[in-house]
Amino acid sequence: MALIGKIRKNNWLLILLIGLGLAAFIMMDSMSGDRSIGATSGTTIGNIAGTKISYPDFDRQYQVRSKSFQSNDSYAQRASLWNYLVEKSIIQNESEALGLGVSTQELKDLQFGSPANLSPLMASRFPAGGPQAQFNPNPQPDMERIRQFQKMIEDDEINGEPLSKDFVDFWSMHEGEVRKERIQSKLNTLVSKSMYNPSWMVEKSYADQNQRITFEYVKIPFDEVQDNEVVVEDADLTSYLNANAVKYMQDEETRKVGYVTFNVTPSAQDSLNIKEDVAKLGNEFAEKTNSEDIDLFIESNFGTKGQGWLTADNLNQAIQASAFEQTIGSVTVPYLEGRAYNVAKIIDRRVLPDSATVRHILISDPTLQRGQKPFEAQYLAWEKTADSLKTVIEAGGDFAALAAEFSTDEGSKNKGGVYEYTAINQWVPEFNDVAFFDGDLNKLYAVRTDFGVHLIEPLGRKTTTKTVRVKVAFLGKNVIPSKKTTKSVYAQATEFIRTNKNLDAMKTAAEANTTVEYTASNPIAANAYSIQGLTSSEDSRKMIKFAFENSVGDVSSDVYSFQDQVDFYDNKYIVAGVDMIQTAGKASLDNVRDIITPIVRNMKKGEVIKGKINTQDLTSIANTFQTDLDTASNVSFSAPNVPGLGQEPNVIAAAFSVDQGTVAAPIIGQNGVFVVKTTSKPAATPPSNIASIRNTIRLNSQNQVNTAVMQSMKKNADIDDKRSNFF
Repeated sequence: MALIGKIRKNNWLLILLIGLGLAAFIMMDSMSGDRSIGATSGTTIGNIAGTKISYPDFDRQYQVRSKSFQSNDSYAQRASLWNYLVEKSIIQNESEALGLGVSTQELKDLQFGSPANLSPLMASRFPAGGPQAQFNPNPQPDMERIRQFQKMIEDDEINGEPLSKDFVDFWSMHEGEVRKERIQSKLNTLVSKSMYNPSWMVEKSYADQNQRITFEYVKIPFDEVQDNEVVVEDADLTSYLNANAVKYMQDEETRKVGYVTFNVTPSAQDSLNIKEDVAKLGNEFAEKTNSEDIDLFIESNFGTKGQGWLTADNLNQAIQASAFEQTIGSVTVPYLEGRAYNVAKIIDRRVLPDSATVRHILISDPTLQRGQKPFEAQYLAWEKTADSLKTVIEAGGDFAALAAEFSTDEGSKNKGGVYEYTAINQWVPEFNDVAFFDGDLNKLYAVRTDFGVHLIEPLGRKTTTKTVRVKVAFLGKNVIPSKKTTKSVYAQATEFIRTNKNLDAMKTAAEANTTVEYTASNPIAANAYSIQGLTSSEDSRKMIKFAFENSVGDVSSDVYSFQDQVDFYDNKYIVAGVDMIQTAGKASLDNVRDIITPIVRNMKKGEVIKGKINTQDLTSIANTFQTDLDTASNVSFSAPNVPGLGQEPNVIAAAFSVDQGTVAAPIIGQNGVFVVKTTSKPAATPPSNIASIRNTIRLNSQNQVNTAVMQSMKKNADIDDKRSNFF
């Protein structure tokens, strides 16, 4: 308890620890070190390149991680933890084989050395500018705090109290991350330094990017041939799949979940009940006359104040008239806006100037973040400064000079503090009211806002339109389903399961019911935790586990629920079954039939269209098929997308393969059949500086190393992943 008290006195330490937890992959390296994490065989969650991971150890690390990250997505956290352990184990094995490591002195330099030698993790976890700076993509390290941490660790105490075991473990985790990042960096450097591009490759790359051609082309869309004019047989599909097997190869087994959705929507009675509740709330709101009571009622009922002084155009059409006709202090009848019934209380109504000129001095903390409200002690201190400045100015002091010296408003401090004839509602409400009507001209007022304390002097006001404006406050409730409605939909889902015991029956029943919809998910891996079209949740994970524990056609006996992400009620119930199983390796025809059938059909249509082309005259071809003759200019071989043509690599390749003035054979492309004539094909000029071009290509390749090396090592590592057996 004494240590906790000391940490509270050093609140910067507490803030830093929170920042570290948010930014870091929190791993218990103090317990595992560089040794195998170890496990008994009955609780092994995985084996990564010979390193066993037990569920108790994994869960212990996850528990530490979950307390430090401000996220409720437990599955994403577990996936991130697993990914870290995979990378750590792979790097450990590679570093031992290559003789790479981090010495004690190097580790010290990476954590406490000069800024140039610090690990990138130090800058992200000890960012200059406080905790908010951790979101800066390129933060600078706060060397003072790093030195304070170094002394605390070397002394093994904080303010005379021994460091707690939790803190020691935490720092060991941090050291493990720094060590892993450094070794990975060395490994990437080894790979990048070994990369070389021979001259022929440099010349080819240069030509692909710099030789430019122009070609004419005619595109004949596939729909020139009707679907019933071609027959796609299994033999055609099998032939295509065999020729393109690598496109549909899978590293791990995937499955599809088929599910029927029962949406939970409010009934007419639910909507009427909410409207009546809001009407009662409005009656209570109308009884509040004191400004403090009004503010408290708004806050306690999650209401809002309108953004400034509003015209009729700024209000919902349902209350445009009543807001300007009802007495001040009254409340409108409930009206529907979006998914909510609202009422509006008319706080005030005035004819106000259209613009105003003021000058001000903002006394505040320049490091205060937007949305971060100052403390009362700060306000009191700033008000003292404002009173002193007011006294000086009223005695003849130079407002502009004082603004330049004391104001933290960068937008006006060097302009004498002046904002000239600014439209109404451009400032925060407290500032706005003084500028437009509450303050007398040429008098000084100290005003609190969320930005600090302003010393304001209204200088002038302009009124041209004499527009009537209102200040209003709003209360409302979203229309959500009642418990009765929710139970009714849940009962429909359970009855659907009772009467449909397999997937085929479920599909047939869904087709006959216009209120529900059957969906087949995207292919899902065993450890996935989200399903396309559904929010990530515990029930989505349960659906995936069911799919991997059962056979095609099986239907779950459970009804899965998903919540509205605003009001957190069950907004849909799901009945699920196993739609498809695709084992690792080459895809089966049945599992990709729907994907490849349109492709093969278009290929067969393309052959029909090619058979109808009996000339090389592009104009004649365009007239025959009632399409256009187009031109693609200044096209390089490496162009991924050509304006007007789109993404058609085979067409570009054909245009480059023929001589100038020659028509290429018809090409079946992505979006139709193309006939191409290359009209301009100047010879490629040889590169003048092979070394410079080689260096550019090398740098581009090296930029891919950081991700490509790890991806390659993961693909080739022996990883036995059993996470799905545990969660």
